[in-house]
Amino acid sequence: MMKRRLLELMFVLLVCSCSLAVAQSTPSDVVRKALSYDQLHDTVFNRENIDLRRKWMTHSLYRLFATELIREEREAKERPEDKPYFGDWAGFSAPSELCKVGEVIYPLRFSLSKTRFVGGLAYVRARFFYHFDCDHGQHRFYTFILRKVRSTWRIDNIDYGSNSTLRRVLRRKDS
Repeated sequence: MMKRRLLELMFVLLVCSCSLAVAQSTPSDVVRKALSYDQLHDTVFNRENIDLRRKWMTHSLYRLFATELIREEREAKERPEDKPYFGDWAGFSAPSELCKVGEVIYPLRFSLSKTRFVGGLAYVRARFFYHFDCDHGQHRFYTFILRKVRSTWRIDNIDYGSNSTLRRVLRRKDS
């Protein structure tokens, strides 16, 4: 009887520690998962794709995406001949196309820098690049800004450089 209770207790502790480890993922884990998802899935700017990426973003960033989607739907009705502002991109990754050199096709790849923590925020720099034959060493850099929500890190903004961020883009004025 005592052995059985001890085994049950050990099992409960193991399950709790595993779920705690999952809940406390690092900022770079969150960015890596979001970018890896983008590489394998559709990035069309629509409700379904925004909802599928919701688990990686803060609630306030999600609300900005939802507001932008409503604005684009309204603009599409008012001016159906105009291309939507976000067009076919709703992901966290840099917009990309496949690069073909000869018979070889190269996808956009990424690497992440070490996380910096400042105050309650975490900063993860991502470098987006193709095979050298495609981009000749021209890389694109984004800095992901994450905020801890309860026990998990969530993407709260992306700094694109040149004084441009995801939040600024999503807060654009109606045209």
